Parts: sequence; structure tokens; C-alpha cells
Amino acid sequence: MGIPLRLLIVEDSEDDALLLLRHLRDGDFEPAHQRVDTAETMDAALRDETWDLVLCDYRLPSFSGPKALELFQEYDIDIPFIVVSGTIGEEMAADLIKAGAHDLILKDRPVRLVPSIKRELADAEARREHKRVAAEKREQDERIRLILGTADDGIIAIDERGIIESFNPAAETIFGHSPEDVLGKNVKMLMPPPHSDQHDDYIASYLRSGDAKVIGIGREVEGLRADGAIFPLELRVSHLRIGDKSEFIGFVRDITERRQTVDALRESERRFRDFAESASDWFWEMGPDLRFSYISERIFAVTGIRPKEIVGTLRTSLVHPSASPEETVKWEAHEADLEARRSFKNFEYSYETADGKDLYVRVSGTPVFDQDGTFLGYRGTGTDVTEQRQTESQYRQMQKMEAVGQLTGGIAHDFNNLLTIVLGNAGILQRRIQNDEKLSNLVKAIISASQRGSDLTRRLLAFSHSQDLDNSVFNVNELISGMDDLLHRSLSENIDIQIEAEDELWPIEADFSQLENALLNLAINARDAMPAGGELNISTKNVSITKENAATDSGPASGDHVKISIGDTGCGMDDETRKRVFEPFFTTKEVGKGTGLGLSMVYGFMQQSGAHIEIESEVNLGTSIHLYFPKAGIETVLGDIKKVISGEVPMGSETILFVEDDAEVRRTGVRILSELGYRLIEAENGPKALEILEANADIDLLFTDIVMPGGMTGVELAQKASEKYPNLKVMFASGYADEVLEEHELSRSELSTAEQNQSK
Repeated sequence: MGIPLRLLIVEDSEDDALLLLRHLRDGDFEPAHQRVDTAETMDAALRDETWDLVLCDYRLPSFSGPKALELFQEYDIDIPFIVVSGTIGEEMAADLIKAGAHDLILKDRPVRLVPSIKRELADAEARREHKRVAAEKREQDERIRLILGTADDGIIAIDERGIIESFNPAAETIFGHSPEDVLGKNVKMLMPPPHSDQHDDYIASYLRSGDAKVIGIGREVEGLRADGAIFPLELRVSHLRIGDKSEFIGFVRDITERRQTVDALRESERRFRDFAESASDWFWEMGPDLRFSYISERIFAVTGIRPKEIVGTLRTSLVHPSASPEETVKWEAHEADLEARRSFKNFEYSYETADGKDLYVRVSGTPVFDQDGTFLGYRGTGTDVTEQRQTESQYRQMQKMEAVGQLTGGIAHDFNNLLTIVLGNAGILQRRIQNDEKLSNLVKAIISASQRGSDLTRRLLAFSHSQDLDNSVFNVNELISGMDDLLHRSLSENIDIQIEAEDELWPIEADFSQLENALLNLAINARDAMPAGGELNISTKNVSITKENAATDSGPASGDHVKISIGDTGCGMDDETRKRVFEPFFTTKEVGKGTGLGLSMVYGFMQQSGAHIEIESEVNLGTSIHLYFPKAGIETVLGDIKKVISGEVPMGSETILFVEDDAEVRRTGVRILSELGYRLIEAENGPKALEILEANADIDLLFTDIVMPGGMTGVELAQKASEKYPNLKVMFASGYADEVLEEHELSRSELSTAEQNQSK
């Protein structure tokens, strides 16, 4: 990591500026720069930004190095100003240095650039340090003067003979003496007997033996006022060695009137400090210039920034670098409130922490005025609402996903009914025209297309969490290997597919078909991101996530995982787009070229599978998506998981009560089962089915849809029928039954459920 450098470049040639930046990076600097080439843009940059260094060309089309130096000096900024020029005479160079430029570098001698910058930066830092020390010294001297002049305590300085050398105003008030009364006299005049008689011996004994009975120790003694009154006071004495002489400073306080006030003040200060240090919020104060003059230590725990780094800055310096237009408008309104000296409450804004994380804070404040109405600044509190905002965002996303899930689940249910009719009738046709090859091929095409529709339905149901996954244990390498032809047919010829598979990849437990669809979806997205061609990289890898990493990163859970990565060399995406890609209906494609459901369905599948998905992307560098599946507990790999039902369909002669509210679906089901030799009795709802059962005790099987109108579900029908006919076998059929199953506290594994979109 290079040395951070905030650099202002005054240069009309972008190429020359880029060359300077390259030299700086070669010299271990990491410059954040702005290039200007006019007086106006330079003035704005100096006014609005903070810089570490100014590099200025000598000759500019509408500007010049000397003019730039004059403008720079108007701001009284103690940072290096270095002139970089092609050719310049010695006299001009001397004039520039005399005018205040810190150095001059010739463009044909760039080797001097980095050493010069490092030297001047170090000199500037030394100057600032010198100024700081001098300012602290002046402040300290002024503080001492103010302490002596305005302190509530009396401060009395005496020499080693006890002669009073200094007597501050508070001491005058306490003792009732003027400085003229006491200066040059022995301090024991301020003490009643016996202390006055013993004081000289105290000093002599201390100077001789160092036995400090009073030095540095606060204690209560008695004082003597000018009017002869004796009163209690608190005394603390400090010993100073100045050269070879000793001096004693006594601090006295009349505790008869002020002890309670002082104690109350101390308690108040302690209470505030305790509140500030233990509160989950932080406290802040701004001066009349709206710059922070105080902020409590809590801010460090929240933002990672020390209070001293914030003091002196404006709150607007905390604006998120990628603030939205809405946030910008909100900030403008907030600044208007501040300028109008209005109170504000619960102003929220986002902030980027030092480690790049987004932080959301809420602040409230009230203006402070003195008794004359002069504006002194603002005081207020701040709190971290990041977790609350994230929870709200997750809740909104959950509601959105739930709404989309209900929509897709409902559509899938209706589509299932249509597929049942198509597949059922196609199956009957196929059996009746087995000897007609042409017609048989046409029927096969119908069945194939319907089965693809069935697969789409399963994906929609998985997306809406209304369909159980058909999980099995398999090796992802075999799945990807089997997709080779499909990938090459789905992608453009100008896309080079590279597959890197770990040799001994762990097995996973997932829905083979859903994962295949997810990978194909991601590959097609990658293709669309590379219209001119590129490289698609697919890799598999065994990874182990430690508990420490799982605890600190928002990644997969700890344990062993199989990582599948799909990367492209396409256009990539910015951070704002990347954060939204999993939202339903969000798409970066043109109208008509994307539904915005592809990645949402992949995300839904991963969530339902207990897996984790991550996305990395940079504009113009491409996108990589990583899927993490937990390692399967069973060390077996499924061979061929796509089984095609073949051979003779079993026949029968039993009596079946077929219950289905959709008339067309019911007719199709009855026709199929009748073709197989079964005796069928139809019912359009639960109550009708119960009537038929009452009249026909020889029914062998109750075959019922789960979701039906009429006030009785298939589950309720089965329960009522089983109460009267405990030996009656029941088979359920539905494509969208989760709500009913949940209502009756049943799971699919407890039922023998036949999906309506299957044909046998």
C-alpha cells in the first residue's frame, strides 16, 4: 500500500499529469488527485478540498505558475507548492522560489520529483509541528495568566524565605488584602496562631530534610482575614525548583461558602462523564462556525474515528461519497436548518467507515445561545441505526419476495392444471397410436414441450418456496460435465468456455435439476454481458470455512463446502447495481430482453437449499458469482439422477373415487385411469365425495386434490373419510399446497403427494 497523497495538479496537459502520477506511484505514493488548468477551477479546488501538495506547471494557456502561486498564498495553506516546468531560466526560477514556491522541478529531470516531494512534505510537517508547539506554549502561558487572574481559588507564590511574590485576585477576595498589603511580606501574616508561629520552621525543615508534611497534600487549615476574622480554608502547596532556588505555590479556597458548590459541580461532571462513556449514543457539540468542538469517545466505537480527528470538521465532511440525489437534497435541507439556527431531530444520513462499510446514523441537536442571544453553536446526540436500517431493508425485501412468491405460486398452480390436461391426453394418444410413427413423434413433441413447461413450473414453485426440492447426493463435476453440450449450444461461438474442476470434489446434497438450471441461467447472463465475446470460467473447489471467518464475514457458515464459481470477462457492474441484482424484476437488460427474475430465482433456490451465494464485480473487468453448498454427509455420488419412466404401465381394476374441482383436469384424470382398467367415480368437491362414500362402501382408493373450494380441503376430506373408513387408502394431488399443509401442521413427507404435472 502506497503513501496516501491528496494532490492538486495545476496542468493543462492531461498526458503530463498522468506522467507525474506515474512517477509518484513509482515512488511509493498513492495519489488521490484533481487536475485544474484555470484560476477559477484552482480557486474552487483550494476552497472546497483539503490537499497535501500542489504541483503546478509554469506555463498554462490562460494561467501561469506565478499567478497560481499568488492564488495559493491567498489561502494561507502550509503545504508544499512545487513548480514543474519544461524550460525556465535561472532568474525566473529564483523569482519563483523568492515568491514562495518550495521547489522547481524540470520535466526532463523527473528523477528529482519524488525526493523533492518527500523532502518538502517532511519540511511542511516540521513547520506545522513547530507552529503547534509554539501555539501550545502561547496557549499554556495564556492559560496560566487566566488561571491566576480568573481562578476561583486564591493562588499565592512565596520564595524559600516565605516572602509573598504573587497574590492573585481570588486571594485578595478571600483574605481581604490588596496586593500592595502583602507583596514583599511574610506569608504567615495570613495565618492565625499557632500556624503563623510555626510556618518558618516548616519551610526550613522541608528544605533541609525534604520531609513534606504539606507539599502536594490538600488539607483544611485556618486563615486570617484583613479584618482579623479567622475562617476555614483548603490549602494545597506545590514546590517548584527554579535554578538553584525554591519557590512554593499555595492554592487556597474558602470552603465555608463554596464547598457544596464545588462538590455539586464535581458530581455533575462525573455524572456527565459516566453517561457519556457508558451510553450507547454519543454526545457532540459544534461551535458557531458549525464545526465540531467536542464529540464523546463513543463515536470511535461506532465509526473507528478518534474524536480528535472529528473535532474541527464540519458534519458535511461525513457525507457518504456515493450519496444518492435524495440524500443530497436531505443534506441541503439539514444545512438550511443549521444556518437558520433551528433545532432538528432524528436527522439520518449514511457514512462510509474507514474499512469501507456503510454506516447509518441518526442525530438530533438544539442551538445554544448565551444570555445575550449570541449564537454559540449546537449540542446534541447521535446514535447508530445501521442495524435498524438493515433490518427494515431485509423486511421490505422479505415482503417483496413474499408477494412475488404468492404471484408465481398461484400462476404455477393454474399452469399445473393445464399441463395435467395436456400431458394426460397426450399420454392417452401415445398409447392409442403406438403403431403410427408420424403421429407418435408429434405426440412425443407435445409431451417434451409440456415437460419443459413442467420444469419451468417447478422452478417457479421453488422460487416461491411452494415446491419441495427434489434433493439427492451427487458430484457437481458430473453435473457440469453433462452440461457441456448445453452450454456450447446456449452460448455464442465467440465465448471461450474454460472449466477447472477439482479432482476429488466433495459431494453435495441439492436438487440436481434446479442447480443445472441455476448454472445455465448464470452462464446466459454472462453471455449477455459479453456481446463481443470473451471468456466464461467455471470452476469447482473444496473449501473449509473456519468459525473465525464465519463470525467476521457475511459469508457461508463454518464447515466444509463445495464452491462453484462462474466468472466472465464482460462489462461488469457498479456497486449500486451489484447490491440490487437479486431483487425480483430488477434487470440491467433492455426492455423485452430480461424479466428480472433470473437471478432472483437463483437466489431463492440457494436460500431454499441452505446454501450461500456471493457476487463480485467491477465495471469493465467482469463478474464472478460464487455458490457455496455444504458438503454432503453421505460420501456417495449419484450416477444418473434423471430417470425416464419406461416399460409397461401397471394396470388395475380397483374402484377409485377421483375428487377434483377443475372439471377438465377431473375428466382427464378419469380418462387416463379408465384407460388403465380402473373403475372411476367422480366428485367435484369434498362434501360431494363424502356423500358418494356413504353410498359406496366398496371404494378402494380416495384420490383427491388438496386445494379445493367449497369449504373443505383435500386434507380435511381425507381426515373425515379416514374416521369412518379407517382402511381406505388416500392419495393426494396438488401443485401448490404448502399453505394448506402448514394449516394442518403436516409436511409433504407425511403425505403421498402426486404432482399434477406428471403423466404416467
